[in-house]
Amino acid sequence: MAIEKLLPVSSNLLQLSHGENEREISNLGISKIGQKLLTELSHTKFSGLSGKFELVDGELKPLAFEIFNMIGTGDRTVGYWTPSRGISKILRSTSAKELKTIMWPGDTLVPPRGWAIPSSGKLKVGVPKKEGFTEFVKVQVDPLTNQPQLLPFKLDYEFVPFMNASGHRNGSYTDLLHKILDQTYDFVVGDITILADRAAFVDFTLPYTESGVVMVVKNKMSIDMWIFLKPLRWDLWLAIIVACIFIEVVLRIMERDQRNSTDAGSSMPRGQQVGLFVFPIAALAFPERNMVSNNWSRFVLVVWLFVAFILMQSYTAKLSSIFTVDQLEFSFSEEYYVGHQHGSFTRGFLINELHLNESKLRSYRRFEDYHDAMSRGSRKGGIS
Repeated sequence: MAIEKLLPVSSNLLQLSHGENEREISNLGISKIGQKLLTELSHTKFSGLSGKFELVDGELKPLAFEIFNMIGTGDRTVGYWTPSRGISKILRSTSAKELKTIMWPGDTLVPPRGWAIPSSGKLKVGVPKKEGFTEFVKVQVDPLTNQPQLLPFKLDYEFVPFMNASGHRNGSYTDLLHKILDQTYDFVVGDITILADRAAFVDFTLPYTESGVVMVVKNKMSIDMWIFLKPLRWDLWLAIIVACIFIEVVLRIMERDQRNSTDAGSSMPRGQQVGLFVFPIAALAFPERNMVSNNWSRFVLVVWLFVAFILMQSYTAKLSSIFTVDQLEFSFSEEYYVGHQHGSFTRGFLINELHLNESKLRSYRRFEDYHDAMSRGSRKGGIS
């Protein structure tokens, strides 16, 4: 049929080769109209004994699509689909317009929750109404229609803010999730923490960010003119002073004979040497050969320098940490008031897990409220 559409049948369809070795593939006959014939074959359609003949992408178009159920590593045919009959259990049946029983993951015949679409055609999505911390979810009401604004494109969802008549939140996050049970909402979106007791009656999607529970307290670090003394304890400062006096006495004894002569190996005046001995820490800035002449005195200074460098490194590290690391010292007290997010699960966490007095808890909605409460403190009506 394809050849007759192109040209009459003749013996001149092949271009014979005239190579020396006719057994080689390159010497086989080549059709002059091969590409045109291939194109015509791909567009040829007719009805034969086995049904309709039609090629799609070079392959015979299937008469029906098989629908199969994946079970573990195997599969099971549950029905067929044809353009004329649609879905059916049996390929040539027109009566059973449904599939066979589906085996769902977990070896159950019950479809998982969430597959049922409401008769209205729209899913009701609960959204928490928040006054502060709206980085994750924020509800805006259109002033003209008095309806919550939707996304700027069409979706088959109806966003329903979880708020009362006055425009505030209509309960806690747990109350919002319970609205799924009474079918007020089909599902809920927002910054909802996954808890064990909540997961007992609703299903959660995997979280895309982790925040955790944190405690914010005031920084107890105070900077004053005597802060340079804080890196070392008072007993260590006392030990350093005693060590300086001891080294002074030792050096004076060792250098007693050399001080009788101004040329006893020291290039510095006698009065200057005595001043250096009073404060051996000055040895860090002057070579020991200019301070002492006795070899044993030099040995004592070397030991002192070694100890002094260790003290300097420890002092520098501790002073740097005081200026760079927050010195947080906090413990719960009966005098402290503790703030928490309004409607959050943290209220129950503070009461049940940390055993705080419920009368000492205060809830806030915005971060400005937290700042004001932390600034005033517990004694002035705020929080700690």
